[in-house]
Amino acid sequence: MQHFTFKLLAATLVLSPLSPAMAQSIERGEPNDNQRMMEGFGIPIPSDKQYEKLVKKAYKHPLGSQKNPVRADAAQGQREYLDRLRCADGSRPEYARSGNVGEGVYGYIVDLYEVDCGDAAPGTTQVYMDLYHGGYIEQELISGFYFADQLPAQDSPTAPDASPDISPDGNPVILQQPDVKNAPQNDTALPDPV
Repeated sequence: MQHFTFKLLAATLVLSPLSPAMAQSIERGEPNDNQRMMEGFGIPIPSDKQYEKLVKKAYKHPLGSQKNPVRADAAQGQREYLDRLRCADGSRPEYARSGNVGEGVYGYIVDLYEVDCGDAAPGTTQVYMDLYHGGYIEQELISGFYFADQLPAQDSPTAPDASPDISPDGNPVILQQPDVKNAPQNDTALPDPV
């Protein structure tokens, strides 16, 4: 048992420097229609081993950058990812596709989106996205954003008022006065602790 634990610990220590950079998944789904179309134009779908190398190469750069585009399953997957994003103030950013910017790290055409939080951080951000990843749903965040389901409750613009004077239904709380007549007097002896 100790030998197994040591091997596990050693493997963890060896891999731990890669952990932050390897937060994105190397997993991939079945090729989508876009990949099949590109294959028809002579751009082959990479093998699993080639794909893993490409993902590791991309990991060296921030997610959403031109060298590490957000992977998505078709245009719908791009929109779904962007729809999950929230600005620092909890608001949903506006976004618009600027167009494609040529070939990316995976050998496919990369799209550029302008993502705008208005006055909230991070402001306007350029997000590069690659829609040729069938079945893949990106679980990592681009810098400066939250996912809608990860917002801290107290930072949410729709969080209820946590004031102790207001009940959850919005009505004032009526505090009861203590019963002074029946309260124990200071000279009342308390039982000895057991």
